[in-house]
Amino acid sequence: MSKIYARIVLGSIGLASFLGADVVAQQRFVLAEEFTNASCGPCASQNPAFNALLDANSTKIIGLKYQVWWPGFDPMHLQNVAEVTERVNYYGVTGAPTALVNGVEIANDCGAYDGAPACLSQTEIDAAYAAPAPFNMTLTHSLSADASTMTIDVTVSSVSAFSSSGALKLHVAIMEREIQFASAPGSNGETKFEGVMRDMVPNAMGTTLPGTWTAGQSQTFNFSVTLPTYIYNYEELAVVAFVQSDGDKAVQNAAYSAPQPLLTPLKDVSVSYATPNSGYCNYSFVPQVAITNGSSSNITSAVVAYTLNGGAEVTQNWGGSLAPGASTTITFPTVSVSGASEVSAYVVSVDGARDGNGFNNVDGGLYSVVSQTVAASPYTQTFEAPALGGFPTEFLLEDVSGRVFVVNQQIANTPQQLGGFAQSSKSLRIDFYAIAEGTVSKVITEKVNLSTLTGPKLYFDRAHAPYTEESPEPDKLEVFASTDCGATWTSLWSRMGAALATVPAVNPGRFYPQANQWGRNEIDLSAFNGQAEVLFKFEATSGFGNCLYIDNIYVGSQPIGIGENEIEGLSVYPVPASSEVLLSFDGQGAATATLTNSLGAVVRVLDIKDVSASDRFVMNVADLAAGTYHLSVENNGKLSVRMIPVLR
Repeated sequence: MSKIYARIVLGSIGLASFLGADVVAQQRFVLAEEFTNASCGPCASQNPAFNALLDANSTKIIGLKYQVWWPGFDPMHLQNVAEVTERVNYYGVTGAPTALVNGVEIANDCGAYDGAPACLSQTEIDAAYAAPAPFNMTLTHSLSADASTMTIDVTVSSVSAFSSSGALKLHVAIMEREIQFASAPGSNGETKFEGVMRDMVPNAMGTTLPGTWTAGQSQTFNFSVTLPTYIYNYEELAVVAFVQSDGDKAVQNAAYSAPQPLLTPLKDVSVSYATPNSGYCNYSFVPQVAITNGSSSNITSAVVAYTLNGGAEVTQNWGGSLAPGASTTITFPTVSVSGASEVSAYVVSVDGARDGNGFNNVDGGLYSVVSQTVAASPYTQTFEAPALGGFPTEFLLEDVSGRVFVVNQQIANTPQQLGGFAQSSKSLRIDFYAIAEGTVSKVITEKVNLSTLTGPKLYFDRAHAPYTEESPEPDKLEVFASTDCGATWTSLWSRMGAALATVPAVNPGRFYPQANQWGRNEIDLSAFNGQAEVLFKFEATSGFGNCLYIDNIYVGSQPIGIGENEIEGLSVYPVPASSEVLLSFDGQGAATATLTNSLGAVVRVLDIKDVSASDRFVMNVADLAAGTYHLSVENNGKLSVRMIPVLR
């Protein structure tokens, strides 16, 4: 995460030990580590009392918080994903909030669960504080005048002979002692966060120490760290250092260096991502970033940067004179883009130093373009191709929640297939259960050619449950179409709350649909007859209810699947297929099964003289190319159509 220069002075035996004198033990300093999240309800309920207890014992214990990625959005996690993940994996943490004292989960002595912050008591802090420490530690830090670097000095000295259980590591963590947001950054209402880990030095793996120590042996470490740019308040930066044995995870001792005053006050410039999105077919991107002087005096220079999808940083120097409250727009060189691009714009420096207010010096947005290729109709999207947690490469996803992706039964640990009407394994899930209320997620198709269709219609399957039965949450899905590449949209279909639901409320826990809990939606597209390039947008607005599933998006003239004129008992297996498709259904007399490809060409015809002659019929697909095919089965005036993905 940071650029680090380290000088290590290797161990020496102190004079007191050499003369045979006793080494005086330093008082233990206790480390409490917590895994928490800004969208975690139980975290919001337990953290206030937990933080108050830690603050009341500031001479005995320090809290170090790791902002994890579940159950929902947390900007502090996104700023340091790798190091938080390393600590999660180190302890094997699976839930939030989870807290440990000196590397051991807090005991469940309050009727909650092991690791519950609510179970920490004054008695337990006093007992941990009184336990002898095998090491003495000293820790200091200082900031450079421009707040770009931090110097950290740590000395570790053994009180007596010591052998570690597993590898022995020195961990050094830079924290923001307090982060106070104006409004809650996640969905749980928390605005104040204490002891947030911002960077680990040299990394989350720590620095390896000798496994065996003699009495009085010591090592000194000097680190010079380039601070990350996502710091909110440099005057809240503190440092925690601790020695930990990897074998039993025991923290042998810890040390704390409190926030230091800045040598020179820092100026404040706010950033606003200003690039207009002029439609989904504008393949040339001109990044623009507006800056505003929030300081009490003029600024004369700034360095502003942006990244696309977390890629290489592109910087631009600005010079001039910007009065307090004044703004200007910085234009970057044109770049070519494809797909959905997440833009992050931020201030690197102001008048040669760091920006003093991290709450307003980062902004961003999405710049998305669709493929230049137009898809033929009839058009199908079954969501079978992407892996669990993935998304169709031919679609665009504009989503800040990170909770819109393809799922199958593995996510629910159940044999029940999660495709539409349980006829396939996968569907697209919009996880309103974990998406903050009011968050809008957009799923946009590729361009579809409707000019070859007569009476075009849009079909899709949906399954949704509210979380509360009496007053369903305002989860909403709206479907739009555009003929000008997204410059304007026409609303086609909209449902919200109880009208969106296909089943009664499901709580507690996430909703996973059964076969009979799906619904089929049909939308008339006659207003778009003859249009050669049409985009469709599925716009989901979270009411913080329960999950919405979408599957089997189909644009054509014939319905797919369930309908009043359906063949009864039609079963198609396996889906997806690779070598053969097995059909079974209820009926009489002759039947015809026809398989067509995505271009509408017939690739297989199975003539069945007598439906009652067998309980299943076989269609060979072993020689067909990978893709999605349409299987039409006709019998006695009834018609059923199924989508059959063929995999290779």
